Amino acid sequence: MVPAQAIASGSLSLKSKQAIRADLRKIVKRNPGAIRHRSFLRKAALVNFKLPVTIRLRNPCTTENGANPSPTVGGNPSGLLLSQNCATQGTALNERTIPSATVNLGPSLGTRQIAVGGSLAAVVEFNDTYDGGALGNVNIKILPSTKRFLTTSSVPLLWNDDIADPGKRADATFLKATSFLTGVSESGVESGCGDFASSPTPTGGIVPPGYNAVLHGTTPAGFGFATGAGIPGYPYYDPAGPGGLTTPAGYFPSFPGVDGIDQIKTGGVVGNNDWIGTNPNPFPTGSAPTNSGNPAAPLPYNTNTANTVLRTNALHLKIAPGGVSVNMSTGTPTTPGGLPTAQGSQDVTLGYSGGQANLFGNIPGKNVGIDVTVNLAATINGIARIMDQDQFTAKFISGNNYQAGMFNCHQVWTEAVQNYIPGVRLTGNLRIAPAITKDGKVRIAKATVSSDVNNPDRVALTACLTAESAYVEYNDEPPGVPGSPFGFSDRNTVARIPYYTTSGTPAQFPSGLWPVDSDVLPVFQNLEKFPPDDPAYTQFGGNAPSTQPCNTAPYALVRDAGFTGTVGGLPTPTDPAYAGVDYNGSQASVAGDITVNPLSVDVLLGEQP
Repeated sequence: MVPAQAIASGSLSLKSKQAIRADLRKIVKRNPGAIRHRSFLRKAALVNFKLPVTIRLRNPCTTENGANPSPTVGGNPSGLLLSQNCATQGTALNERTIPSATVNLGPSLGTRQIAVGGSLAAVVEFNDTYDGGALGNVNIKILPSTKRFLTTSSVPLLWNDDIADPGKRADATFLKATSFLTGVSESGVESGCGDFASSPTPTGGIVPPGYNAVLHGTTPAGFGFATGAGIPGYPYYDPAGPGGLTTPAGYFPSFPGVDGIDQIKTGGVVGNNDWIGTNPNPFPTGSAPTNSGNPAAPLPYNTNTANTVLRTNALHLKIAPGGVSVNMSTGTPTTPGGLPTAQGSQDVTLGYSGGQANLFGNIPGKNVGIDVTVNLAATINGIARIMDQDQFTAKFISGNNYQAGMFNCHQVWTEAVQNYIPGVRLTGNLRIAPAITKDGKVRIAKATVSSDVNNPDRVALTACLTAESAYVEYNDEPPGVPGSPFGFSDRNTVARIPYYTTSGTPAQFPSGLWPVDSDVLPVFQNLEKFPPDDPAYTQFGGNAPSTQPCNTAPYALVRDAGFTGTVGGLPTPTDPAYAGVDYNGSQASVAGDITVNPLSVDVLLGEQP
């Protein structure tokens, strides 16, 4: 027990201060509301008491992260999916506001509404009133952490109105290139993805009846398929096989799987690459939602959501380390060999994240009860849908490379760029609100914060445009393993077009020959829901290539298929506006104004695991 006289006089030994801090921690754990008691505040101030906390955003309860009870083209326009058990994402049923931020990308690209979730590690420091601090004033230090960070939905960047047009099809470029297939009409055929949904026969008419991967609605002479049934995939030919270059040796399946246009959804789900925020029509152009063209469809083909052609991954916004100088003018990495940074912006030195709050009301001299600034870092990968890819080979021949044209309407990951969002200022109100959360954490306070809508934070956002790998997991079973002897493919090894075989179902259709697993494991439709530290995240293909710098060597399949060429460095332009940057086309930077909409947060006791 520390003598009261010593506390009153402030003449405390180091040992006494340590004893008081230990006692204060016990008091807060037993009664979180005690931090408003004057006796507690006086003791805490005298010993410079530091209280570790976790600042966690309050999300509405949703269905399982990544699952939609009625997935349709365009997702769920209501934006709020409620579940009675709050089992995965969400705080409580009484929380009805989706935490979000608005990113204004300018008059050409428009604004994006991004859902936000997650938590941050912080320390509350109690001020010594004898040193000029007001009663109830505390400092808040928000700390970099490998466990605590904010998570967003994917950010939709670019769109193409041809993607969800019901009159345009995924096999158009193949059809136009295969004039040797007599009886196949290419009249009026245009490239798009209106027939590219994750199931070939979904309810509601999202794809035309009879769709069967390739050439649906046509009758190629000599193939033996009924009118309207099409063929089971892209044909390939083995010159040494019984059919030579006349009869296909087999077919490549073309299942949309996780790449289907019906997999892009809107709502409050964060941490999932297929959810693009709360606005079902995020793009400034394109048709308004109607059912024209397909009355049976529950949602339209021409919805803005399904027309997303380039988006980011679901971002992990980490607190950036303070005092670090970042080159954002030439894209130079902060450390040698690291990821490139933004181009064409101003170099910055990152500040430390944190600020002030008052436990009794407003901070003296301010009209807010909490005032903090955060400096964020995020690795951005792009997800691009392949649209109208040129066909370079009329016939796919055994032993040759897979061709990029066969991947029309599928998606690819692009490589990584390290982005920084410095100086985001948040203000609001704080109130002591002791409670136990649904997951058993001790809450000591609630707060509401937002940024100034009249003074948004200007940032430079940069994405990479060079392809790295297929969006789905690679079929990386070793050669010779039953089920995928022809489809083996990883970063350095690539499958080739297989030779004639009578095995497989149907005949001449070897199982697993496609070098990615979207056709083998349809469960991939929901695998992006796993967090990055979950083994399933890496195992099932939800992982972005976040350590692969932009404009470096891609996976062998992407390289050999012809998605990429040599993007050589161009001579530095003479226009001073380029500031000496040697642009090579591999990165694209846009200016964005970020406004953080009102966020409700719980302040939890301790650094949470």
